Order: sequence, then C-alpha cells, then structure tokens
Amino acid sequence: MNVSAWSIRNPVPAAMLFVLLTLAGLMSFRSMKVQNFPDMDLPVVIVTALLPGAAPEQLESDIAQRLETPSPRRRGSSTSRAH
Repeated sequence: MNVSAWSIRNPVPAAMLFVLLTLAGLMSFRSMKVQNFPDMDLPVVIVTALLPGAAPEQLESDIAQRLETPSPRRRGSSTSRAH
C-alpha cells in the first residue's frame, strides 16, 4: 500500500498533516530574525529636469525623451524608466 492510496481513502489525516505543516511554516517565518532579510540598497539615479514656461508636451519632447534614451556612456545601466 502506498501513501497516495492511503491518503485518498483517509483524507482527514492527510488534510491535518497539510494544516500542521502550513502552520509550522508560518510560525517559522514569523520567528525569523531581521538579519535573515538583508537590507538591500539598489543603486538609483534620479534626474529632475525643469523648463520654466514650457507645456508638458514640449518638456516631454525636448527633454524627457533625450534623458530616457539609452546612452553608451552609462555602463551597467539595464533599464530607464520615467515616472
């Protein structure tokens, strides 16, 4: 007799084992120390561009598109996003 056949015939013990293991995992997760979650600071560059008196469309076409275009001078840069 294998475990799967026994679990199909007796679903209550299998369900109780599942609940017990889930609770044990949740309790273990909550008891983890902060040192197990490393504090990661990813490198970020923030650029602010101002063009006084310009419409948003003009600022986007004149400044933002040029800043967002990848440049070969930026080594190690993988993405560029505008917010």
